Amino acid sequence: MAWAETFQPASFRGVRFEVERVAQQGSRSVAVHQVPFRNGAAVDDLGLLARRIGVRAVFFGADYESRLKDFLTALEAPGAGELVHPIWGKLRVVAFDWAEEHQADLVDGAEVTVNFVEDAGAGFDQTFAQRTFTSRADAVASAAAAARVPADEAVVRRVQAVPTLAFPRITVLRDLVTQARTALTGLLNTTGLRALLSDLDPLLYPRAYVADLRAIVDRAFQGLPLGGRNPAYGAVAVSVPASSTLWGDWTRGARLMDPALAVLTPQAALVDADMAGDAAVLQAHTRIHMATGMAELAATVLASQADTTDLTRAQIEALTGQARTALQLAMDGTRNALPAEWEGRTIDGLRQTADALQETARALIATRPQLVLQPAPAGGPARLLAHLLYNDAARADELALVNRLGRKVLLDAGDPLEVYRG
Repeated sequence: MAWAETFQPASFRGVRFEVERVAQQGSRSVAVHQVPFRNGAAVDDLGLLARRIGVRAVFFGADYESRLKDFLTALEAPGAGELVHPIWGKLRVVAFDWAEEHQADLVDGAEVTVNFVEDAGAGFDQTFAQRTFTSRADAVASAAAAARVPADEAVVRRVQAVPTLAFPRITVLRDLVTQARTALTGLLNTTGLRALLSDLDPLLYPRAYVADLRAIVDRAFQGLPLGGRNPAYGAVAVSVPASSTLWGDWTRGARLMDPALAVLTPQAALVDADMAGDAAVLQAHTRIHMATGMAELAATVLASQADTTDLTRAQIEALTGQARTALQLAMDGTRNALPAEWEGRTIDGLRQTADALQETARALIATRPQLVLQPAPAGGPARLLAHLLYNDAARADELALVNRLGRKVLLDAGDPLEVYRG
């Protein structure tokens, strides 16, 4: 169908105008990553930029001056307004710039060239926040992976270097890797899930062994619903358990993944430095996997808070502190346990994981309004107080969560309450 048949009268903020020309420009935001002395580049697609709409509006006739003034007033008004595009209909836009022009050829008339930028509205803010915190969670996961790679390689190289007939060292080594796998499998078993493992002899196939450990931690992470907010949740049940809450699932997961609980104690005595070194490397390696798993779990919890306020500032700080303590424990165990060629890279990866997690928490806290302590304005249920404090009774659950009211149904006037300022 031709546009001549569907043409709509153009207007902005209700001010009608004639159109001589209309154009639309679109583009993408990309990040180009280049490496010196290498041809080409890696390009990350960061999404579409805001569309720009160029309009040449025409005003003519005996009353053109009054209509032109109304149009210029509409352009100067702050914020977004409704543009009726002659082809595409209603759009939410912001007037970016404009130019008024009078010509000798156009008697009793004027032209205004305007560049509009499309505004996605409030829905965009939520999407942008979600993508921002998802990207931050991805940064934590990337740093955690960077920490595990050299630690895995250190274990592989150490096992490969053990002579075939080095008894009792081989016996102790086999005992250590069995304990490590058992400890992490216990973590997995608490979730009710199972992981597909190679189950190859770890002394003959050490790379399969380190891959199995990672698979166990990953699968255990998928078994924690985090109150229905874990995108990787992989339990058999379609629905999230009714008992699942974000903070409760995090607490359980952090307890399961606490690297302090991974203590490898071989039954045989460590009679020489080689055997003691084996124990130290495998102990450090196990704790690295558990600590990085906890950090990824914490990052997922924080990313889920981009559009909700399930967690208070205190809980965000506590959660981040737990994960960073676990990473510090892994770093302490790594020092002098791994060979120098792998130690530095592993510690750097753990440090970057901790930094990325802290930045995620800091950015999230910055989005939270400040909590202030004030007395309850009246006695009654949480819904009444939420109405009085926020003019929104639906925020009763938030009020109960922030103040840890639990089963307390009624409050007395003057009871101290933590409420969000503003």
